[in-house]
Amino acid sequence: MRSLVQFLVQYGGVGLFFVLEAVCLYLVVNYNQQQKEIWLNSSNIISGTILNFRSDISQYYNLSDFADSLAADNARLKARLNNAQFVQTILMDSTKDVEKQQQFTYISARIVNRTIHLHNNTFTIDRGRKHGIEPHMGVIDSNPGGGIVGIVTNVSNNYSVVMALLHQEIKIPAAIRRNQYHGFLSWQPSNPTRINLIDVPKHGEIRRRDTVETSTYSALFPAGIPVGIVDTFWQDPGSNFHTISAKLINDLGNVQYVYVVNNLMKGEIVKLEEEASGE
Repeated sequence: MRSLVQFLVQYGGVGLFFVLEAVCLYLVVNYNQQQKEIWLNSSNIISGTILNFRSDISQYYNLSDFADSLAADNARLKARLNNAQFVQTILMDSTKDVEKQQQFTYISARIVNRTIHLHNNTFTIDRGRKHGIEPHMGVIDSNPGGGIVGIVTNVSNNYSVVMALLHQEIKIPAAIRRNQYHGFLSWQPSNPTRINLIDVPKHGEIRRRDTVETSTYSALFPAGIPVGIVDTFWQDPGSNFHTISAKLINDLGNVQYVYVVNNLMKGEIVKLEEEASGE
Protein backbone atom coordinates (compact mmCIF):
# COMPACT_ATOMS: atom_id res chain seq x y z
CA MET A 1 0.00 0.00 0.00
CA ARG A 2 2.82 2.32 0.84
CA SER A 3 4.47 1.62 -2.53
CA LEU A 4 1.21 2.41 -4.33
CA VAL A 5 0.91 5.74 -2.50
CA GLN A 6 4.51 6.61 -3.40
CA PHE A 7 3.86 5.71 -7.04
CA LEU A 8 0.74 7.93 -7.17
CA VAL A 9 2.58 10.80 -5.54
CA GLN A 10 5.47 10.49 -7.98
CA TYR A 11 3.54 9.86 -11.20
CA GLY A 12 0.00 10.93 -10.34
CA GLY A 13 0.41 14.33 -11.99
CA VAL A 14 1.40 12.78 -15.30
CA GLY A 15 -1.47 10.32 -15.12
CA LEU A 16 -3.97 13.06 -14.29
CA PHE A 17 -2.67 15.08 -17.26
CA PHE A 18 -3.33 12.24 -19.72
CA VAL A 19 -6.77 11.59 -18.21
CA LEU A 20 -7.74 15.24 -18.62
CA GLU A 21 -6.34 15.26 -22.16
CA ALA A 22 -8.50 12.23 -23.03
CA VAL A 23 -11.58 13.90 -21.55
CA CYS A 24 -10.91 17.07 -23.52
CA LEU A 25 -10.39 15.13 -26.73
CA TYR A 26 -13.67 13.28 -26.14
CA LEU A 27 -15.58 16.52 -25.58
CA VAL A 28 -14.03 18.24 -28.61
CA VAL A 29 -14.75 15.31 -30.94
CA ASN A 30 -18.30 14.65 -29.77
CA TYR A 31 -19.52 18.26 -29.61
CA ASN A 32 -17.85 19.68 -32.75
CA GLN A 33 -18.95 18.29 -36.12
CA GLN A 34 -15.81 19.26 -38.03
CA GLN A 35 -13.45 17.76 -35.46
CA LYS A 36 -15.63 14.64 -35.33
CA GLU A 37 -15.28 14.14 -39.11
CA ILE A 38 -11.52 14.67 -38.91
CA TRP A 39 -11.28 12.10 -36.11
CA LEU A 40 -13.34 9.52 -38.00
CA ASN A 41 -11.35 9.95 -41.23
CA SER A 42 -8.03 9.76 -39.41
CA SER A 43 -9.04 6.67 -37.45
CA ASN A 44 -10.24 4.95 -40.64
CA ILE A 45 -6.94 5.69 -42.37
CA ILE A 46 -4.92 4.38 -39.42
CA SER A 47 -7.03 1.24 -38.97
CA GLY A 48 -6.97 0.58 -42.74
CA THR A 49 -3.19 0.89 -42.82
CA ILE A 50 -2.85 -1.54 -39.91
CA LEU A 51 -5.24 -4.04 -41.51
CA ASN A 52 -3.40 -3.85 -44.86
CA PHE A 53 -0.08 -4.38 -43.13
CA ARG A 54 -1.45 -7.39 -41.28
CA SER A 55 -2.92 -8.77 -44.51
CA ASP A 56 0.40 -8.34 -46.34
CA ILE A 57 2.24 -10.17 -43.56
CA SER A 58 -0.32 -12.99 -43.61
CA GLN A 59 -0.12 -13.32 -47.40
CA TYR A 60 3.67 -13.39 -47.28
CA TYR A 61 3.74 -16.29 -44.84
CA ASN A 62 1.02 -18.13 -46.79
CA LEU A 63 2.69 -17.54 -50.17
CA SER A 64 4.36 -20.96 -50.22
CA ASP A 65 1.08 -22.78 -49.54
CA PHE A 66 -0.64 -20.70 -52.22
CA ALA A 67 2.07 -21.51 -54.78
CA ASP A 68 1.83 -25.24 -53.97
CA SER A 69 -1.95 -25.14 -54.38
CA LEU A 70 -1.68 -23.25 -57.66
CA ALA A 71 0.89 -25.73 -59.00
CA ALA A 72 -1.39 -28.65 -58.12
CA ASP A 73 -4.33 -26.99 -59.90
CA ASN A 74 -2.19 -26.37 -62.98
CA ALA A 75 -1.10 -30.02 -62.98
CA ARG A 76 -4.73 -31.14 -63.07
CA LEU A 77 -5.50 -28.75 -65.91
CA LYS A 78 -2.38 -29.84 -67.83
CA ALA A 79 -3.60 -33.44 -67.71
CA ARG A 80 -6.67 -32.35 -69.69
CA LEU A 81 -4.67 -31.04 -72.66
CA ASN A 82 -4.77 -32.90 -75.97
CA ASN A 83 -1.16 -34.09 -75.78
CA ALA A 84 -1.95 -35.83 -72.48
CA GLN A 85 -4.66 -37.96 -74.14
CA PHE A 86 -4.29 -41.20 -76.10
CA VAL A 87 -6.46 -41.12 -79.21
CA GLN A 88 -8.25 -44.46 -79.58
CA THR A 89 -9.79 -43.65 -82.95
CA ILE A 90 -7.63 -43.69 -86.09
CA LEU A 91 -8.72 -40.60 -87.99
CA MET A 92 -9.87 -41.48 -91.49
CA ASP A 93 -11.09 -38.68 -93.76
CA SER A 94 -12.60 -35.88 -91.65
CA THR A 95 -14.53 -37.71 -88.91
CA LYS A 96 -14.85 -35.79 -85.65
CA ASP A 97 -15.89 -38.73 -83.48
CA VAL A 98 -12.62 -39.19 -81.62
CA GLU A 99 -12.40 -41.50 -78.63
CA LYS A 100 -9.71 -40.49 -76.11
CA GLN A 101 -8.15 -42.10 -73.07
CA GLN A 102 -6.04 -40.47 -70.37
CA GLN A 103 -2.36 -41.21 -71.05
CA PHE A 104 -0.37 -38.64 -69.05
CA THR A 105 -0.96 -37.25 -65.58
CA TYR A 106 1.19 -34.71 -63.74
CA ILE A 107 2.49 -34.37 -60.18
CA SER A 108 3.54 -30.88 -59.12
CA ALA A 109 6.81 -30.52 -57.20
CA ARG A 110 9.26 -27.88 -56.05
CA ILE A 111 13.03 -27.93 -56.59
CA VAL A 112 14.87 -27.86 -53.26
CA ASN A 113 18.43 -28.34 -54.53
CA ARG A 114 20.26 -28.24 -57.87
CA THR A 115 23.57 -28.09 -59.70
CA ILE A 116 24.17 -26.65 -63.17
CA HIS A 117 27.96 -26.17 -63.16
CA LEU A 118 29.06 -29.83 -63.13
CA HIS A 119 29.53 -32.31 -65.96
CA ASN A 120 26.65 -34.39 -64.59
CA ASN A 121 24.05 -32.14 -62.97
CA THR A 122 21.06 -33.13 -60.84
CA PHE A 123 17.99 -31.63 -59.22
CA THR A 124 16.29 -32.63 -55.96
CA ILE A 125 12.51 -32.21 -55.71
CA ASP A 126 10.21 -32.36 -52.68
CA ARG A 127 8.04 -35.23 -53.90
CA GLY A 128 8.77 -38.93 -53.54
CA ARG A 129 7.39 -42.44 -53.51
CA LYS A 130 4.39 -41.64 -51.32
CA HIS A 131 3.34 -38.95 -53.80
CA GLY A 132 3.41 -41.39 -56.73
CA ILE A 133 6.93 -40.67 -58.02
CA GLU A 134 8.92 -43.56 -59.50
CA PRO A 135 12.30 -43.80 -61.26
CA HIS A 136 12.32 -43.17 -65.01
CA MET A 137 9.59 -40.54 -64.96
CA GLY A 138 10.05 -37.40 -67.03
CA VAL A 139 10.22 -33.96 -65.39
CA ILE A 140 9.19 -30.77 -67.18
CA ASP A 141 9.25 -27.07 -66.34
CA SER A 142 5.98 -25.72 -64.90
CA ASN A 143 6.48 -22.53 -66.90
CA PRO A 144 3.79 -22.27 -69.63
CA GLY A 145 6.58 -21.60 -72.15
CA GLY A 146 7.71 -25.21 -71.92
CA GLY A 147 11.04 -26.86 -71.33
CA ILE A 148 12.42 -30.17 -70.08
CA VAL A 149 14.12 -30.48 -66.70
CA GLY A 150 15.26 -34.12 -66.72
CA ILE A 151 14.46 -37.70 -65.70
CA VAL A 152 13.87 -39.11 -62.21
CA THR A 153 16.64 -41.51 -61.15
CA ASN A 154 16.38 -42.03 -57.37
CA VAL A 155 13.33 -41.89 -55.10
CA SER A 156 12.76 -41.86 -51.32
CA ASN A 157 9.46 -41.48 -49.48
CA ASN A 158 9.43 -37.68 -49.67
CA TYR A 159 12.14 -36.65 -52.15
CA SER A 160 13.46 -37.56 -55.59
CA VAL A 161 16.69 -36.92 -57.48
CA VAL A 162 16.41 -35.93 -61.13
CA MET A 163 19.08 -36.42 -63.79
CA ALA A 164 19.09 -32.94 -65.26
CA LEU A 165 18.94 -32.21 -68.98
CA LEU A 166 22.45 -30.82 -68.35
CA HIS A 167 23.92 -34.31 -67.89
CA GLN A 168 26.38 -36.17 -70.09
CA GLU A 169 24.28 -39.35 -70.04
CA ILE A 170 21.00 -37.72 -71.01
CA LYS A 171 19.47 -39.01 -74.24
CA ILE A 172 15.88 -38.04 -74.98
CA PRO A 173 14.07 -38.42 -78.34
CA ALA A 174 13.16 -35.07 -79.89
CA ALA A 175 12.20 -33.66 -83.27
CA ILE A 176 12.14 -30.54 -85.43
CA ARG A 177 8.61 -29.19 -85.13
CA ARG A 178 8.38 -27.95 -88.74
CA ASN A 179 9.09 -31.29 -90.45
CA GLN A 180 9.26 -33.88 -87.62
CA TYR A 181 12.78 -35.10 -88.41
CA HIS A 182 13.84 -36.95 -85.27
CA GLY A 183 17.03 -37.17 -83.26
CA PHE A 184 18.21 -37.34 -79.64
CA LEU A 185 18.88 -34.57 -77.14
CA SER A 186 22.46 -34.70 -75.87
CA TRP A 187 24.39 -32.26 -73.67
CA GLN A 188 28.08 -31.46 -73.79
CA PRO A 189 29.52 -29.94 -70.55
CA SER A 190 30.09 -26.46 -71.89
CA ASN A 191 27.08 -24.18 -71.82
CA PRO A 192 24.08 -24.62 -69.46
CA THR A 193 21.85 -22.66 -71.84
CA ARG A 194 22.32 -24.88 -74.90
CA ILE A 195 21.49 -28.44 -75.94
CA ASN A 196 22.43 -30.55 -78.97
CA LEU A 197 20.06 -32.56 -81.13
CA ILE A 198 22.12 -35.39 -82.64
CA ASP A 199 21.51 -38.14 -85.22
CA VAL A 200 19.18 -36.07 -87.39
CA PRO A 201 19.24 -37.50 -90.96
CA LYS A 202 21.39 -35.42 -93.31
CA HIS A 203 18.61 -35.19 -95.91
CA GLY A 204 16.40 -33.44 -93.35
CA GLU A 205 15.99 -29.73 -94.03
CA ILE A 206 17.16 -27.71 -91.03
CA ARG A 207 16.74 -23.95 -90.61
CA ARG A 208 17.87 -21.48 -88.03
CA ARG A 209 15.04 -20.56 -85.64
CA ASP A 210 13.40 -23.98 -86.03
CA THR A 211 11.82 -25.24 -82.80
CA VAL A 212 13.07 -28.45 -81.21
CA GLU A 213 10.34 -30.28 -79.28
CA THR A 214 9.65 -33.60 -77.59
CA SER A 215 8.64 -36.29 -80.02
CA THR A 216 6.17 -39.16 -80.16
CA TYR A 217 9.12 -41.56 -79.81
CA SER A 218 9.48 -40.85 -76.09
CA ALA A 219 7.50 -42.75 -73.47
CA LEU A 220 8.58 -40.26 -70.79
CA PHE A 221 7.25 -36.98 -72.19
CA PRO A 222 4.13 -35.91 -74.10
CA ALA A 223 4.89 -34.88 -77.65
CA GLY A 224 5.11 -31.23 -78.57
CA ILE A 225 6.79 -29.72 -75.50
CA PRO A 226 9.20 -26.97 -76.74
CA VAL A 227 12.83 -27.63 -75.79
CA GLY A 228 14.97 -25.17 -77.73
CA ILE A 229 15.44 -22.92 -80.77
CA VAL A 230 17.92 -23.97 -83.48
CA ASP A 231 20.95 -21.69 -83.68
CA THR A 232 23.59 -23.59 -85.63
CA PHE A 233 23.91 -27.02 -87.25
CA TRP A 234 26.61 -28.98 -89.06
CA GLN A 235 27.49 -32.34 -90.55
CA ASP A 236 30.73 -34.06 -89.59
CA PRO A 237 32.86 -35.36 -92.50
CA GLY A 238 31.73 -38.83 -93.55
CA SER A 239 28.61 -38.66 -91.39
CA ASN A 240 25.07 -39.21 -92.58
CA PHE A 241 23.59 -37.14 -89.77
CA HIS A 242 23.26 -33.52 -88.70
CA THR A 243 24.24 -32.24 -85.28
CA ILE A 244 22.12 -29.30 -84.21
CA SER A 245 22.87 -26.78 -81.48
CA ALA A 246 19.80 -25.14 -79.94
CA LYS A 247 19.27 -22.51 -77.26
CA LEU A 248 17.13 -23.87 -74.43
CA ILE A 249 13.62 -22.49 -74.04
CA ASN A 250 13.95 -22.39 -70.26
CA ASP A 251 16.73 -21.33 -67.87
CA LEU A 252 17.50 -24.35 -65.70
CA GLY A 253 19.32 -22.10 -63.28
CA ASN A 254 16.14 -20.48 -61.96
CA VAL A 255 13.40 -23.11 -62.39
CA GLN A 256 11.47 -23.41 -59.11
CA TYR A 257 8.41 -25.56 -59.81
CA VAL A 258 8.18 -28.62 -62.05
CA TYR A 259 5.74 -31.30 -63.14
CA VAL A 260 6.65 -34.97 -62.91
CA VAL A 261 5.09 -36.78 -65.86
CA ASN A 262 3.37 -40.11 -65.29
CA ASN A 263 2.73 -42.05 -68.52
CA LEU A 264 -0.10 -44.42 -67.62
CA MET A 265 0.71 -46.56 -70.68
CA LYS A 266 4.49 -46.73 -70.29
CA GLY A 267 4.40 -50.19 -68.69
CA GLU A 268 2.48 -51.59 -71.64
CA ILE A 269 4.94 -50.04 -74.12
CA VAL A 270 8.03 -51.28 -72.27
CA LYS A 271 6.65 -54.80 -71.86
CA LEU A 272 5.73 -55.07 -75.54
CA GLU A 273 9.14 -53.79 -76.70
CA GLU A 274 10.99 -56.16 -74.34
CA GLU A 275 8.97 -59.10 -75.67
CA ALA A 276 9.72 -58.09 -79.25
CA SER A 277 13.47 -57.72 -78.57
CA GLY A 278 13.59 -61.16 -76.95
CA GLU A 279 12.24 -62.95 -80.00
